[in-house]
Amino acid sequence: ESTFRNFSMEVLAGEKNTQVEVKQNGLRFQFDFAQVYWNPRLSTEHSRVVSLLNRDDVLYDVFAGVGPFAVPAAHKGCVVFANDLNPHSFSWLKRNVELNKVSGRVSTFNLDGRKFIRTVLGCNLREHAKKGARVHVCMNLPSLATEFLDAFIGLLENGPASPDSSENTASKDVPKDPSANRSAGTTEDSSADCSARSVKDPSADHLTGSAKDPLTDLSVDHSAESTEDLLQGPSAEEPSKGSSEKLPEWGKPVVRVHCYCFVKEEDRFGEARKKVEEGLGSPIGCDAEVKFVRSVAPNKDMMRVTFDVPTEVLLGNVGSPPTKRSKLEKGGTDGTVGCGN
Repeated sequence: ESTFRNFSMEVLAGEKNTQVEVKQNGLRFQFDFAQVYWNPRLSTEHSRVVSLLNRDDVLYDVFAGVGPFAVPAAHKGCVVFANDLNPHSFSWLKRNVELNKVSGRVSTFNLDGRKFIRTVLGCNLREHAKKGARVHVCMNLPSLATEFLDAFIGLLENGPASPDSSENTASKDVPKDPSANRSAGTTEDSSADCSARSVKDPSADHLTGSAKDPLTDLSVDHSAESTEDLLQGPSAEEPSKGSSEKLPEWGKPVVRVHCYCFVKEEDRFGEARKKVEEGLGSPIGCDAEVKFVRSVAPNKDMMRVTFDVPTEVLLGNVGSPPTKRSKLEKGGTDGTVGCGN
């Protein structure tokens, strides 16, 4: 298995062509399966997560692959920000967005997952909160996803920030929250402090009857090469670390994460929860949902943990990672677990 989860393959006979087209839940996906990751056994899980989204929700797909979560979410009506580091997956993701006619609702990125969270989500999060929008973050990289959870720590402390840079520079390519214009029906950029580039809400044309502006269309590609200087320094009016009393000025963000991980069969629900809490550096609350997805190999299960990121984590108020496992109530083979008494 390579860095990008694709496998080394050799064509033994016939034409050396590994490009395919598959249909999943009524949508078409094209890709080269020698260059990208695709697992047809996850089709039920893809549908299950998309069913958790409402039409007006916003989805950030951190490890989007060729689009099995992003495309159906956009088809449902969600605004989607989809990212993948694999340049081949990124290319096929763009192709599948066009193929399924959801270009008006998807922005695609070719970034490291941590940078995607810290810049793209970080840039738009306050605007989402002002509108009361519900944000979902999908993290389908079971072998490593929990290691990226620390990117949420302090995301609102000083605005979007780079985890690997001591200096923040002005944002040039990060798109504004496209749903910001939904109620106003305008392309005016109300978050220029975070982004110099406006991204138009695809529903605005329908509401106002105006012509589509290609310069502000939501279908914008952001490659790693064009996003070296994405970041905006802190504003003097932004709340400082721990200043939760300032939250009502711009609303309380709701960031719901769907994080996948691999665990051993013994106490798989408890182990999945523990991995997430250690990665986040904070308890995730009793309303978190832990679901069994599938058995990958003997003594290796794939799990999904769905939880709301605590506001204190977004503000940077995180102490040492929890060391004591929460008491849990075990569910069935695909059950949900929560905190015990």
